Amino acid sequence: LTAFDTYAEVDPVTIESQVRAVTRDFHVEAVKVGAISSLAALDTVIDLIRELNPAHVVVDPVRITSSGGNLGGDLSDSAYRDRVLSVHPVLTPNRAELAVLRLHDTDSEPDARELLKSGARAVLVTDGDGDGDRCLHRLYVGDDPVVPFEHQRLTGSYRGSGCTLSTALAAQLLHGKTLENATREALRFTFNALKTATVATADGQTKVPNRRLPT
Repeated sequence: LTAFDTYAEVDPVTIESQVRAVTRDFHVEAVKVGAISSLAALDTVIDLIRELNPAHVVVDPVRITSSGGNLGGDLSDSAYRDRVLSVHPVLTPNRAELAVLRLHDTDSEPDARELLKSGARAVLVTDGDGDGDRCLHRLYVGDDPVVPFEHQRLTGSYRGSGCTLSTALAAQLLHGKTLENATREALRFTFNALKTATVATADGQTKVPNRRLPT
């Protein structure tokens, strides 16, 4: 469970029971996975994904907190990477998260390409944690040339931007859009959600995306 300034791991039994409650009434075709810190919780999630076999799996590989610390728990980066890649997801790491996931190299393109070779369906490297006046996100799919997406960098501190993007991407894929078009629409939605964000934290500074916008 996540709040504005705290994070708590959900136990595997609760995860499975909640998924079962949903799948009793709905057929699941798209799944988005967020922060997980325990090996048992991740194994439960991966087993459920394999069982449900959704058409689209999007993983926001949160391995560090917004303040730069790790999530704790008993889940190593290598165990996380290997298990997540086994379900062939679309990964949406920012630059810091990509560095944690990397297999061999230290440059973003070789790292992303290596993740593709190891099982990822696609890798969207986001630039929200970068510098400069413009954000340059990069989408890697197979051996295709990298697809860039550029927009103005918004100032301020935000909580939940990666979650917003990955969830929007899963929704766009569910609507049948190609990876490129789904990414473009998800980035547009996230940009507008951040642009219209409101301050909702105790420090009076951190903004929370406005996710009630029409898609």
